Amino acid sequence: QASPTSTPSYQEEEARIEEEFIPMSESGESADFLDGLKASLSQESSKSSTESLSSLIQDMRSLKLAVVARANSTRVQAMCIHPLESKLLVVSGSKNGQLGLWNATEGGVVQFRPHVAPVNCVTVDNTDASKVFSTSHDGTVRCADLNKSVFDLVYQTDKKSNFCHITWHEQINHNTILVAHGTGEAGVVDLRAKAVQHWFHCHPRS
Repeated sequence: QASPTSTPSYQEEEARIEEEFIPMSESGESADFLDGLKASLSQESSKSSTESLSSLIQDMRSLKLAVVARANSTRVQAMCIHPLESKLLVVSGSKNGQLGLWNATEGGVVQFRPHVAPVNCVTVDNTDASKVFSTSHDGTVRCADLNKSVFDLVYQTDKKSNFCHITWHEQINHNTILVAHGTGEAGVVDLRAKAVQHWFHCHPRS
């Protein structure tokens, strides 16, 4: 598991927010886990489901608790299921800024810490299954590139703002995501420019 061995200082945490790229630690079990995941991603592409609602309801009713794993060291605050068909891969974000990857089919968990505050939202890129977006209370949106083994800084709020945290994101297309800001505004982020192109005032607060 790629987790810190000592508690970082406030200055180290602040500096970490500014880092444009945070490499994934690839040693031991985490390296094997990522190698297997990369192989699976290269062998298949995500496909849209054509199941009917009735079929989905039937499948949901037949679900049983099969396995349990601790994917994060602290409370899980966001989760999504990766669209891989060859295995069940769970992506989770935690209170302490971790991103956990759990291979529920074959077993195995790896943890990374791309954020320094709670992770509020995690989603898989709907055009590239090798990428995972995560939004954090630290005011950043990062994109985990599982092929390149790096967390890319996609967007960062102005730290001088009284409400600089981000609570949610939603991908619109290959180049655009929406983010919900602590000020109650929703922003349209251009992933190429890594900047908000337009703000919409929706609520007084987040």
